[in-house]
Amino acid sequence: MRAILPGWFLGSCLIGAASAQPADPFRSVLPDPVPGRQAPSSHPGVPEPMPGAFTCDTESTQSSHPGGRSVIVRFENKTNSSVKLWWINSRGVRVFYREIPKGADAAQKTFATHPWVVTDGAEKCIATYIATDAPTQGFKIQKR
Repeated sequence: MRAILPGWFLGSCLIGAASAQPADPFRSVLPDPVPGRQAPSSHPGVPEPMPGAFTCDTESTQSSHPGGRSVIVRFENKTNSSVKLWWINSRGVRVFYREIPKGADAAQKTFATHPWVVTDGAEKCIATYIATDAPTQGFKIQKR
């Protein structure tokens, strides 16, 4: 399903947090990944990558693994041109999902730990994202 949900706020990254006050699902906080470090796995034998832990240079080492929580990621295109959104499947192969026009956004249903790649019109990687366990999350696409 490729519907864009009305009324969604666009943040850089949404990460749920437990606190005495209600969590602000729209805060723009993404922990800095430690190169080479992996989060504890909730699926034995399947390492879970840290959010944002891979770059365009390491795209070929990424793949999706079964068992993650169903989540929605809102991708916001802040570039000056349309971009293409690709999911990396279990074999590490890009699967095209949609084009996002400049200045637009798209809500994408996925699973926690699944990697996504954003490319320009020539299909050159310009951004990467790994979904977290947060039920709703966002990612601003900006050229590096």
